[in-house]
Amino acid sequence: MDIRALRYFAAVAETGHMTRAAEQLGIQQPPLSLQIKALERELGVLLFRRHPRGVALTDAGRLFQAEALRMLQDMESMKQRMTRVAKGQAGTLAVGFTSSAAAHRFMPEALREFRRAYPDVELQLREDNAAELTEALAAGRLHCGLLRVPVARPEGLMFETLLREPVLVAMPSDHRLPSAATRTRARCRSRSSARKASSSCGARARPACMPTCSRCATPRGCARAWWPKSIE
Repeated sequence: MDIRALRYFAAVAETGHMTRAAEQLGIQQPPLSLQIKALERELGVLLFRRHPRGVALTDAGRLFQAEALRMLQDMESMKQRMTRVAKGQAGTLAVGFTSSAAAHRFMPEALREFRRAYPDVELQLREDNAAELTEALAAGRLHCGLLRVPVARPEGLMFETLLREPVLVAMPSDHRLPSAATRTRARCRSRSSARKASSSCGARARPACMPTCSRCATPRGCARAWWPKSIE
């Protein structure tokens, strides 16, 4: 028994006539009659009583009609669900996120909008650190992830920047750091311009306000000016 046999049976049961059912199905009447007889042999029961004006369902045929219609409806519903899944309108979406990403208002707003647009998609949410989420994405255990800053970029993953934010520091208005930082930036710009053309052995000149550590090449002067020792 296959889905085609169920459709043939349902058409004959609905019309009560082999010829009209064949026209509805777009096939010839003899092949349809053969399909119905084959179905009756397979089930071991008589589904229709034949008479000069057409056919009528037997008791077994009426029981089988209810089951056949249910199966056909289930099959159609399944096809529609699979079509929606293929279009990304249904199914499951596994989303990973870091705790810092979840703290931003973008994430709850995006999830609410997604649920509104795709109510048939089940969201599976997972919170973890950036390294674990990246590994889960690469392994196919997640469909997408929301990170502040990627810690790795494995081959095969695509990273898309969604938002850019300025980084700010808050401190008392009478704190000494803002004025010290302003003076240091101005001094660096002034001395850098004055020494722009100077060089030693072809190497690029370094502003006088940025002496470097011989071991790690970090700008010690600017670091001290930007963050005074007196600051705890």
